[in-house]
Amino acid sequence: MNKKILTASFLLIAFLYKSQSASAYSYFGLGVMDNVDNTRNLSLGATGLALDSESNINFKNPATNVAFIPGIVIFDVGGVIKYNTTTSGDNKDKRFLSNYNNLGMGFRISPKVFFTASLQPTSTSDYKITTKAPIEGSSIEYPVYLEGSGGIANVALGASYKVLKDFSLGLKVRNNFGSITRTENIAIGSSTLSDVKIMKNEYYTGFGSQIGFFYKKSFKDNLSSLSIGGTFDLKTKLTGTGTLKETHNLDSETVRDIKYTIGNTYLPQEYGIGVTYLHKNKLLFTADFQNKNWEGIKYSSTYEKYYNQNIYALGLEILPQKRTYTSVSDGFSYRFGINYDTGYYKISSVKIDKIEASAGLGIPFKNGFMLNLGYSYGIRGMSSAVIKENYHSINLSFNFVNRWFQKSYYQ
Repeated sequence: MNKKILTASFLLIAFLYKSQSASAYSYFGLGVMDNVDNTRNLSLGATGLALDSESNINFKNPATNVAFIPGIVIFDVGGVIKYNTTTSGDNKDKRFLSNYNNLGMGFRISPKVFFTASLQPTSTSDYKITTKAPIEGSSIEYPVYLEGSGGIANVALGASYKVLKDFSLGLKVRNNFGSITRTENIAIGSSTLSDVKIMKNEYYTGFGSQIGFFYKKSFKDNLSSLSIGGTFDLKTKLTGTGTLKETHNLDSETVRDIKYTIGNTYLPQEYGIGVTYLHKNKLLFTADFQNKNWEGIKYSSTYEKYYNQNIYALGLEILPQKRTYTSVSDGFSYRFGINYDTGYYKISSVKIDKIEASAGLGIPFKNGFMLNLGYSYGIRGMSSAVIKENYHSINLSFNFVNRWFQKSYYQ
């Protein structure tokens, strides 16, 4: 059964593999850095710095993955479908989008060592913008059409080590890679076709690393516990190359076709701290804080001003009251969360912040298979921004286990 589920999961992700963020704001920098994680964490307000589980992988903090059951491999495959409404003045743009959110696996190597691997988006770029630019030496303006697509993904390997009974450390190494295509169509004449087309195709790659810690204290009844977790990510340098092609449509002449090197491209240094409290195996409360040091980072393709980003997140999970149940609904986990992001860049001196509320379900089935569903509603550009975005998203993931490391016995 699990092989069929695994195959179906990857077919679903292949179907969802499109651009995730049709956002005008994905024009800036490397694109939109949205919340990307497994569905459980996203339903809990995108928390996770202090969350552990026997049957769920936590890709937010490598140190938390120290509760895996021996002899099994956990798979997590998830995607998102989003409906985005962009408002700018009297103009509205509505679009459906989809993408994978997470492909991952994890297992226990020894009583003290645990391993994870994942593939996740880092950023997505997908926009269509119409603007105007002045003709030098006159008051006349001509229309400019900007389009972009692509994004950065990362493949990561993580390891957790149980130093003490209640304390563990983790390390994650990731390689960020991907390409972004930027197209600029300029209509100088009266024709509806663009007179000048400039296309840039930029490819980025670079390694990054994260260290984490996790402390969990169980109380006397063994039904309640308090956990603290934290992470630190080093500033990541991305090296890049690009090609630029300029074509004049009036005579179909290619004016420029060059290759170039991209400089000053970084992902910021960041840190986070989280707390989780489990009450009598019934209620789980979790809270996270993250800081990303964007100040001083610049990109050669766009020139917006960056500032330090803070993210505040809260989550609540209502756990099933029955360990064994006769109907599927008896084993439901109910999840709720809220997340506020101050943003990290300014447009026309306005900070582009975001708030998102979420809810979700964990639905268990036989053979260790769990279906995770999540819904979130968010607003980007709350602080009197020129462009405001409202979005609805549905997150879906399959979480299941396979027994790879146990011998078969025959009678």
